[in-house]
Amino acid sequence: MKKSTVIVNDKVSKELNVGYLRGAIVFLVCGLFLVGMFIGFGLAFNDFGSVANIVSAVTAIISLALFIVTFKSYRQTVNNARFDVKTVNIELLDEYMTAEVFRKEEKIQESKYYYCDVFGYRVTDNYVFVLIKTNSFLPLNKTEEIINFLKEKGLKETKSYVAKNKKK
Repeated sequence: MKKSTVIVNDKVSKELNVGYLRGAIVFLVCGLFLVGMFIGFGLAFNDFGSVANIVSAVTAIISLALFIVTFKSYRQTVNNARFDVKTVNIELLDEYMTAEVFRKEEKIQESKYYYCDVFGYRVTDNYVFVLIKTNSFLPLNKTEEIINFLKEKGLKETKSYVAKNKKK
């Protein structure tokens, strides 16, 4: 039996959602590059209304809009975690794992997950996030003991944020 207690706050949320931040940065860089192309080609050929320039401008607008949406979503998720701090106690047992979630001193959730309901796990700098098939994560403190235990249970490390149905 292994136990882990994690205080879920903005630090944990940032570590879990760093991929969304990276995606937002990619959208921003692409959008700025396309704006540069639009201005550069428009000035070079003295034709801002060409088909290539219009396509460049529309693609830049879409890319910058995706940056705004992705970055805003990331910030909102992190801010929510900052103001809604929870403590998660997880016990890893032989056949299943249990999770108890507390807000302040009040238990707000208690769950039991069998390992067949777990898609995999993600390892970050400080945590191991167990991905449940319901597209939720359980945070564990990162230790070799916990990672080895999850491997022994047949779970695989994933880079995905979304649980995928396993083919039978």
